[in-house]
Amino acid sequence: MNFKTVIFDLDGTLLDTIQDIAYSMNTVLERHHFAPHSSESYKMMVGDGAVQLVQRALPHDCRDNRLAEQLAVEFRETYARFWSMTTCLYPGVTELLDTLTSLEIKIGVLSNKDHEFTVRAVRVLLPGWFFDAVEGAREGKPHKPDPLAVQSVLEKMNSIPGETVMIGDSDHDIISARQAGVFAVGALWGYRDRAVLERAGADMLIGNPVDLLKLLLYRGS
Repeated sequence: MNFKTVIFDLDGTLLDTIQDIAYSMNTVLERHHFAPHSSESYKMMVGDGAVQLVQRALPHDCRDNRLAEQLAVEFRETYARFWSMTTCLYPGVTELLDTLTSLEIKIGVLSNKDHEFTVRAVRVLLPGWFFDAVEGAREGKPHKPDPLAVQSVLEKMNSIPGETVMIGDSDHDIISARQAGVFAVGALWGYRDRAVLERAGADMLIGNPVDLLKLLLYRGS
């Protein structure tokens, strides 16, 4: 089967965002006299949106839903100011996107990051490429690992599951892709380790963005 579409996760796959997320979340925590966390620790906290990030960052005995909602608002406001201090493309992403564009393969983004930030990050940091769909988390809409999130993006891209690859660094990416009938590729340079991606059932693991081309070119030959 020739793959004609690639859907990317954003944080931990196309962009290394963890330092700016950590700085913004720690700023909010310290404002409320809670202990901050290392950037490395945040790699296991991100992936489910702002409220869940706050819940995981708070001490266990302070994980009140009302407090989490309040601090999530503060996090979004802070992150809006500092989101691009250090965030950058991973090595190999430029080459990969350039090649996919030259091969006329459709590309899209599906993230559990708030939709506003997802769109902004793609517009500002990935301006050289046309994405057929860019979707972040929106209230009332399914998000990963729900396969409906993947199906919605496929519809917007006018693509079908059997001709699509989805690549991401988390178990949510892999689970949602597989349940949607999409070939699931795990990104080993991101925020989760090999064991997490293997347990989720990744069809393939790659250690560098350009390694995806081997799959696409081989399958397309």
